[in-house]
Amino acid sequence: MKYPNLSKRVKKLYEKKSYSVFNFIHKASRTIAEYCYENDINTVVIGDIKGIRSTSDGKGRNIGRNNQQLHSLPYDLIYQKLEYKLKRMGIRLIKVKEAYSSSCLPDSEKVSKSYADKSLRVKRGLIKDNKGRVYNADAVGAYNILRLYFQKTEKTAIGYTNLSSLNKVTV
Repeated sequence: MKYPNLSKRVKKLYEKKSYSVFNFIHKASRTIAEYCYENDINTVVIGDIKGIRSTSDGKGRNIGRNNQQLHSLPYDLIYQKLEYKLKRMGIRLIKVKEAYSSSCLPDSEKVSKSYADKSLRVKRGLIKDNKGRVYNADAVGAYNILRLYFQKTEKTAIGYTNLSSLNKVTV
């Protein structure tokens, strides 16, 4: 089936949307880089969501209308802009695979499949442990991404089992 030609008006709308997204990514990455520089943060650890749109067999996945806008963001562009601006300020950007980061409790021994428990999720965005403590799933995910970085690099200077001793952790 041949797609119909877009009108000038529709093309302008697509261009405007594209410019708006690009402008937002530019401003957000600059704000993050400036924040890190002003607060003497020399390393930024970020979750790598490459391949989030596809299944294990490499085919696309039906993500539904709710997640469509989130998944349409140009993540490669976000990573490129952020890395470029951080590098100009002497700050490292490290991408870490996010596997099981939001389904493991923050006090679990490791972040891995064996410690992941999806039944802990009480409702969207909330995790409850056996002791009755409730956590925000996004905050736990960010915390566990940092733990994954320490597991991967086997850093022991700070000790990833006691991340509460870190002075500057921004989630």
